[in-house]
Amino acid sequence: MYRELQGFLWDTLEEWTLQENQLFEVYTHQERVFWHLIFCLKHTEESVLLNDNDIKNELSFLMKYLHNDELCPLDVIGIRP
Repeated sequence: MYRELQGFLWDTLEEWTLQENQLFEVYTHQERVFWHLIFCLKHTEESVLLNDNDIKNELSFLMKYLHNDELCPLDVIGIRP
């Protein structure tokens, strides 16, 4: 399952590189949260993702925000790749 997640993340990053005019567009807070989430998923070991409740709660909160089910997180620093 972790390999599938990593494959999905690489596919997402690859698709992003195909977008035009990305350097000149203004970041939305939702986009910052999205890139922060991608970074966390990409750089967190499988065992931590599976077993660390603090990480699980943080990632769940970010995903809920992206689905408009949670208040805006203020402590994210997501940037485009």
